Amino acid sequence: MTLISRDDYDKIIRAQLDGKLTIMIDTSAWRQFLDKADPQKLKALVNCPVRGQITLLRLLSRIDILLLLYCAGLSISAFGWWAAAIGPLTLIAGLFYRSRASIGRQSLVGVTIFLVLAIIAVAYQTSWTLSIKTLILSVAITFFLIRFLYVFTSRFVFSLIHSSYQFFSQFYLQPAENVGDIVIPLIWTEPAYEMSTQE
Repeated sequence: MTLISRDDYDKIIRAQLDGKLTIMIDTSAWRQFLDKADPQKLKALVNCPVRGQITLLRLLSRIDILLLLYCAGLSISAFGWWAAAIGPLTLIAGLFYRSRASIGRQSLVGVTIFLVLAIIAVAYQTSWTLSIKTLILSVAITFFLIRFLYVFTSRFVFSLIHSSYQFFSQFYLQPAENVGDIVIPLIWTEPAYEMSTQE
C-alpha cells in the first residue's frame, strides 16, 4: 500500500478549499466500514476520540430498520385489512429510500421539509385517527433518520479527512469494494490528483 505524502495531502486539501478539486467519498461503504470499525484503533489512527460518533452511527443504522418494521406493523392498526397492501408498501418505500439515501449530496433539507409537512398535517387534520397520525409521523421520522445516518457519516468522515493526515493517507485511493472490473475507493478526488513522484 502506497501512502500519500504529507506535502500531497496539504496540496489536495488546499486545492479543495480553493475549489480546484473535490474530495469524494463512498458514503455507503464508509457507513459499513465504521459500523465494523474498532473505535480504539481508529482513535489511534486519527489521534482523537471517535467512540461517541461510531456509537451514534451504529445506533442509527439499527434503529431505522426497527422503525421501518414498526411502521409496517402500525399500518395494521391504522388501516385494518388495507394494511395487507399498505404495510408492505411502507416497508418497500423505506428500504428503497434507505438504498438511495447515500447517493448524491448529503443534505437534510428535503427530508426536513417532509418531516415538517407531516407534523403540520398531523396537527391540523382532525379527521384522521390516532393510528394514522402516528403512522404518518413514524414514516416521516424514519425517513429523516435514514438520511441523517448518511449525512452524519459524510460529515464525520470529512472532518477526519480535514483534520488527520494519517487518516487521509491510510484510506486515499484504497479500494472499498469491487463492482465488476471497477474498483470503488473509499476516498478519491475529482479531477484525479497527480501525486508527486516519491524517491
